[in-house]
Amino acid sequence: VDTRVQKWLRACKKAKSRDLVEDSYLEFADLIRSVELKSFSTALPAAVSNPADDIDDSHKEPSRKRTKGEKEKSEKERIEKNLVKNEKPHPDLLLKDRDDWK
Repeated sequence: VDTRVQKWLRACKKAKSRDLVEDSYLEFADLIRSVELKSFSTALPAAVSNPADDIDDSHKEPSRKRTKGEKEKSEKERIEKNLVKNEKPHPDLLLKDRDDWK
């Protein structure tokens, strides 16, 4: 997409008149169709095409599969750890015995 837009902008810059600019660069129907049909593909530059090849994992131990119980427990611990808690709430702001938030 970026290449097509850049080509179109360069053509606009060089053209003496707007009607001399090739607008077919901005026709994206083929790209949209390939995305919709899940057949879109593109070549990535070498720097990002295989980033895992550049990572040295030799120091890591092989990971083991966690059981469902372990996953649920670790998820609950993660959520609990990230909660913000007010350890000393102001008494006037506390829910009264007769109050209900519903």
